[in-house]
Amino acid sequence: MYLLRRNDLNSIAEGERTLENIQSLERLRSEELKNLRAQIDAFQYDKVNWARQTKTMDAEIKRLKQKLNSGKRYTSQLEDYCGEAGFPVAAIKEAAISFKSLDNHNQEDSEDENITLITRCPVTQDDTNNEIRPTTSTLMEAEYSPQCVSQLKHQSQNRMDTRLKTGTIPRKSVKISVVKTVRDANNDVTTITRALSCDETSKHREVIGIMPRRGPFQTYWDKLMLQASVYNLEPRDVWQIVLLTIPEELHSKIPQELRSGTILERQLGESNDDIYSRIKEVLIQMRGPPQAEWHRILKINQSNTETFEAFAERMWVTFREYSGAEDCNRNHEILLQMLRNNAGPHIQNALAMGGDPPHNTFNAFVEWATKIEQRSKTLKMHTVAATQWVAEGDNNVIICDYCHRPGHKRERCFKLHGAPQSKFKFRKTTGKSLQDHSKTDSVRDRETTNIRDTDVSGLYSDILAALEQIKKQK
Repeated sequence: MYLLRRNDLNSIAEGERTLENIQSLERLRSEELKNLRAQIDAFQYDKVNWARQTKTMDAEIKRLKQKLNSGKRYTSQLEDYCGEAGFPVAAIKEAAISFKSLDNHNQEDSEDENITLITRCPVTQDDTNNEIRPTTSTLMEAEYSPQCVSQLKHQSQNRMDTRLKTGTIPRKSVKISVVKTVRDANNDVTTITRALSCDETSKHREVIGIMPRRGPFQTYWDKLMLQASVYNLEPRDVWQIVLLTIPEELHSKIPQELRSGTILERQLGESNDDIYSRIKEVLIQMRGPPQAEWHRILKINQSNTETFEAFAERMWVTFREYSGAEDCNRNHEILLQMLRNNAGPHIQNALAMGGDPPHNTFNAFVEWATKIEQRSKTLKMHTVAATQWVAEGDNNVIICDYCHRPGHKRERCFKLHGAPQSKFKFRKTTGKSLQDHSKTDSVRDRETTNIRDTDVSGLYSDILAALEQIKKQK
């Protein structure tokens, strides 16, 4: 009966252990299923997002193809007009290709002089009625093609009707001038000035965004440089976009060189990157120092597996990003003090013992701390209990620290490791003789320990007496 009950208890315990294992496996599987569902949801979201972006990109590609076709037609017409007007055709053609589209160019609120210069459409003004009226359509039909005539009629009639309804000439709109410098086939430099349309301005502003008043600045600058490289913008274009993206609260802090455009003056041997660097420095100075976040810096400590050099570099990067110090450099006094406070135990012990780097600089402190770490790895702190042998007396007699007998070390102690087997055969010792030997060994060990204890106590008393005499002499 007892054996049956014992077997039942063992089987019950085994069943409980099996049940616990099954439950733990179920919990692990449930967690894995949750993670898999979360990954599936994330992949589904990415799939929908990529599908949406695909549709958007397809529509954008179609729109760009249409604009490209219209741009080609516009370029061919522009070559004829500029050739008759006496402008360099190659330069005007290159500038026309860089325009965004024919529609944006037609929607610009250009002045009457620009229209007359490009289209060579004569416009007369009646001084008595202060009205602007075009010449007869027969002259245009005789000089230009039907398609060109219809286009010129559409542009001139729309502007004419608007002014006739109001009875007055509207005031000139504020425009942003963008300078384009191109070279023709003869390597002659030609500068063409055009007005940046409102559509271009709004699109650049939407893509780049407003310059952040606080926080990281590099993201905004990277977007600006990406726009400049993609659309082949010149420094004057970038300067104008920068003025549009400056927040209103910083308008009063815009320096005169940035406001007037003198920052764009190219010195001898300078490139576009040099001009962009000047603009970037002015913007950073205008924003002022960033807001300090000391909680990010204070939580950085040297870990046990981290070298001091890696810890110092990590502390410097965080201090530079979140300290908000104006003269932020590696030799900053606050940074050096935080390196001392958050260093590892080896460096803290060395500082507590009075150690100090030769110079109060970042590099000197890193070199000094690295030497301390290397020395702590090579040197081993030994205690008296861990020593394997000690030398006593004038003759440096070797004494075992296990049996306290002279003449051998701990590694060769027969009492600890046993005596080695000899090649010669000795007579068997009786049990009585073994007991006698063990008694003599124990008595000898006891005597040796007593002698060593008395010697140590006497030596300690002598040291105390010597210290008291030194104090009295002082």
